[in-house]
Amino acid sequence: VKSEFVTKTNTIWKMANAGADLRVRDISNSPAYTFLDELKKQGKLSAAEVDYFKQRYQKLHEVVISTYSNEKSLLEKAKELKSLLLAEQQKLEQRTIASRETEAEIENLAKEEKEWKAKVQESLDEKSLVGYELEELSNMKKEQ
Repeated sequence: VKSEFVTKTNTIWKMANAGADLRVRDISNSPAYTFLDELKKQGKLSAAEVDYFKQRYQKLHEVVISTYSNEKSLLEKAKELKSLLLAEQQKLEQRTIASRETEAEIENLAKEEKEWKAKVQESLDEKSLVGYELEELSNMKKEQ
């Protein structure tokens, strides 16, 4: 049912397109006009009534064509916006991935920094110990 609706809608769009089919714009041979002329011939409607109904039909027809045209424009705009949205979603996904990778890299660098700080502290402790031992040895040598 939805597919049939889409097919019919697409057909109407094609007809409503200004350059597609001029018969859609020219309603003088439409079934409604023909029917009104027939009622006039049969004497069921006066010429004034027929003119009134034709004018009303013309206005309605213009509204329908305008509505279809506006809907077509809105659908095109929706397609454009959808493609922009998809592009933005892709950018967001890429940035999210890059952000996660950066966070992981920061964590690794923080871990390495901690390890290096521990090694530096260990070296400073060793230096202090060696300095203390050197001082002790120096004192022992002086005592001898």
